[in-house]
Amino acid sequence: MNQVSTTTLPITALVDSLEATANVAAELASLLTGPALVLLHGTLGSGKTTFVRSLCAALGMQELWEVDSPTFTIVNYYNVGDGFYHLDLYRLDPQQMHGVDLEEILESGSVVAIEWPDRLPLIHFDGPVFLVQIENHDAENQRRIHISEHQL
Repeated sequence: MNQVSTTTLPITALVDSLEATANVAAELASLLTGPALVLLHGTLGSGKTTFVRSLCAALGMQELWEVDSPTFTIVNYYNVGDGFYHLDLYRLDPQQMHGVDLEEILESGSVVAIEWPDRLPLIHFDGPVFLVQIENHDAENQRRIHISEHQL
């Protein structure tokens, strides 16, 4: 994971296939050289979990069937690199976050990907934060993915 990246931000891409999504996720993966926070915005069914699956693949995960939406479990952990936490906060409001040990997860040294981050309470993270916005586009099955650095 300690490779030199030539990718620069922001990244904006129109994708219409899993392969195209995987290519964009690989660009982000090249920037993840240690602990990082990836905030995923998009409507229901926009492809947030698909993007996370592609990101895990780009980081070297082989068992991609394990990557699914943590809508009901809230937190999934994947054994790739220094660890990868995948959170889905869709069913939570900030008052319910006490059941998720967010501080421990953020201090784990892992990559942390969070779907529906607008439900997060105020947090502090000592590392790079990336915002991934996924929007449905005009054409059938076409999505616009925009990745930028983000300040909490």
